[in-house]
Amino acid sequence: MKGGSTSNLVFGTGGTVNLQSISGGINLLTTNRNISLSGDLTINGTLNYNSSTFTVGANTLTLNGTNISGTPANFITTSSSGLTIGGSTSGLNIPSSVANLNNLSILNSNGATANSSITLAGNLQLNAGVLNLGTNDLNIGGTVTCGSGTISATGGTVSLTGSGDSYLPVGTYYNVNLNRTGSTVSLCGSATVNNVLTLTNGVLALGKSDLTIAVGGSISGTGFSGSKMIRTDGTGLLKIMAANVSGFSNLTFPIGTLTDYTPFVLNSITST
Repeated sequence: MKGGSTSNLVFGTGGTVNLQSISGGINLLTTNRNISLSGDLTINGTLNYNSSTFTVGANTLTLNGTNISGTPANFITTSSSGLTIGGSTSGLNIPSSVANLNNLSILNSNGATANSSITLAGNLQLNAGVLNLGTNDLNIGGTVTCGSGTISATGGTVSLTGSGDSYLPVGTYYNVNLNRTGSTVSLCGSATVNNVLTLTNGVLALGKSDLTIAVGGSISGTGFSGSKMIRTDGTGLLKIMAANVSGFSNLTFPIGTLTDYTPFVLNSITST
C-alpha cells in the first residue's frame, strides 16, 4: 500500500483491520474499527482510534504529528513493539497503557511525556527534546544512544539492566539504579541525581562529564570493587552536595580508575 504526506485513511465500523506497512506513511488515521499493525507505520498527522483498540504488535509506530486521540487503555504495545516520536509538535503524551516496548526513540525537539512506568526490552534513543518521566519508572534493558535529548524525572527510578556497555543520558533524575553485570555505563553528559544512586552491578564512568548527587541524596550499594564503582579517571567530577558540613560525615566515595577500586572515605569535617 502506498500513502504520502497528504494521504488520509478512515475506517468505519466493522471487524478488525490488519494494517500493512504503508509506503510514504499517512497524514491522518481515523478509525472506529480495531486496528492491528502487520508492518511498520508512520503517521505524520493525527492518530484517532476513538474507543477502538490500536495494537502495535512486533512493529514500529512512528508519530510525527499531534497527540494520539482515543481511549488510552486501548493503545496496546508489547515488549516487541517500537515507538518513535518524531516531528515537531509540542505536548505529545505517550498513552498511559504503554508499559512495555522494545525500542523507544525521541526525535522531536519538543520531547514527549510518559504517563506510566515503561520497561524497554531493547534500546532508548534520545536524539532531541526532553523525555519527561514525572514520577514514573523507566527500565532500560538494552542500550542507550547518546544524542542531544535529555531525561527529566521528579520521582521514580531509571534502571539500566541487562548486560553490555551503555550510556546514561544527560538529565535530572530522582533515583538511578545501575544493574548491568560486567558492563560500563558512561555518562552522555552531566547528570544530577536528587535522591539515590544505587550501584548494583557494573561501572559508572564519568569521562568528561560531572555527576551531581543533590542535597539529601546518596549513593547506595555494597561490595564495591573494580567491577562495581564510579570511574573517575577523566575530567568529570563526582559532586556530593550537603546543606552544611554535618552532611559530610562517614561518607564513602566509591570511586576508582580503570579496574582499580580506590575509594575516598571522609569521616568528618569541622567548621571553624
